[in-house]
Amino acid sequence: MPSVKMLINWQGKFNFSAKNENGLNVHFDAPSDFGGDGAALTPMENVLASLVVCSGIHIIDFLNKRRHKLNDFSINAFADRREEPPRGFTEIKIEYMFKGEELDENDVKEAIKISEEKYWSVGSMLKETTKIKSAYLINRE
Repeated sequence: MPSVKMLINWQGKFNFSAKNENGLNVHFDAPSDFGGDGAALTPMENVLASLVVCSGIHIIDFLNKRRHKLNDFSINAFADRREEPPRGFTEIKIEYMFKGEELDENDVKEAIKISEEKYWSVGSMLKETTKIKSAYLINRE
């Protein structure tokens, strides 16, 4: 069974770095109102980013296999959190925005559906505790 290994190093104050076995790094910090420097994404911001990037990777893979040419692709994510600890997400809204002259709307819908229902590793964990909604917009410029 595949495993993931990360080395986490405290950098002082509330700053941490995480490094994978290939030496790739990501940094974390607490917000300034919590005493951090606000110099990096918070852990929860990283979770939200990981959720949408995980979906986006599978959407791009699907559309590439269907030979769609994207001029641009972006994702907005909005998350509500609990007021009291643990302050996990209660609801997440995702907006996929596609730009391409000849994008087939049915393929876009299928790409999102397959990503979110079959391949979404991060989403499969969050769906257990969080309501997740998504929508999309296609700009054919």
